[in-house]
Amino acid sequence: MDANTRLLRAALLTTAAVAMPLVLFFTGLPASHAAPPAPVAVSQPPQQQAPPQPEPLPPTTATSTSTTVPLTTTTAAPAPDPTDGSPGWEQRWGQAALARMTYPWQRLGWTITFSSGRPDLLGKTIPTTRTIEIYVRRGVPFDKIRHVVAHELGHAIDWTYNDAARRAEWQRLRGIDSSLPWFRWNASDFTSPSGDFAEAFAFWQTATADYSQLAPAPDAAALAALTPLFYPNA
Repeated sequence: MDANTRLLRAALLTTAAVAMPLVLFFTGLPASHAAPPAPVAVSQPPQQQAPPQPEPLPPTTATSTSTTVPLTTTTAAPAPDPTDGSPGWEQRWGQAALARMTYPWQRLGWTITFSSGRPDLLGKTIPTTRTIEIYVRRGVPFDKIRHVVAHELGHAIDWTYNDAARRAEWQRLRGIDSSLPWFRWNASDFTSPSGDFAEAFAFWQTATADYSQLAPAPDAAALAALTPLFYPNA
C-alpha cells in the first residue's frame, strides 16, 4: 500500500469515527433509544413529584417567534379507549397524546406520524427529514405513549433550536460534566446530555417520570431556568 493510499484510508477512518448518526431511536422506557440495535436496560428511577403548573398560554399561531411563552395546563383531553381496536386506533392514541401537550409543538415544523407497534422500537426522531415516528404497541399504557411522544419532541426541539452554546448552558444548569459529549451513540440515551434534555422536557410536559441518569427531575426553581431553552432565542 503506497503512502497516498494509506493517507486516504486514514482520513476515511477518521471521518467515519466522528460521523454522527442521523436517526435517534426510542426502544422503550426505561430502555435506551440510542443507536445500538439492542436496547440497554436501566433501572427504574424512584417516582418523581409532578412539575409545577405554569401560566396560561396565549392562542398558538404558526408565525409566532416568542421565546418564553408561558404554558398552560388546560382541561386534559380524554384518554383513548383502551379496548378500541378498530382501524386507526394507533392514530387516535397518538393524537390524544399530542392533545395533552401544552407546548406549541406545531411551531417546530416537524411531521409526527403514528403507526402500528414494533417489537424493537417505540419511536424515533429523524432530523434530516424533520420527522418523528411513533410506534404504538398494543398493551402499552397511554401515559407511556405520552412520555415517548414528549421525549421525541424534546429531541426535535434540540435539533431545531440548540447550538453548541445553548447545549453548554444546559449542561451547566443541570450540573452535567462539560466534557461529556452531547450525543453518546454507543450508550443509553439516558446517560447523554441530549437524552437528559429530552427527558426533562418530557417530565415537564407529562409529569410521568424523568429517566435521565445524569441529573434528577427538575424542580420548580430548575424549570424556571431550563424552560427558556425549549424555545428559540433563549
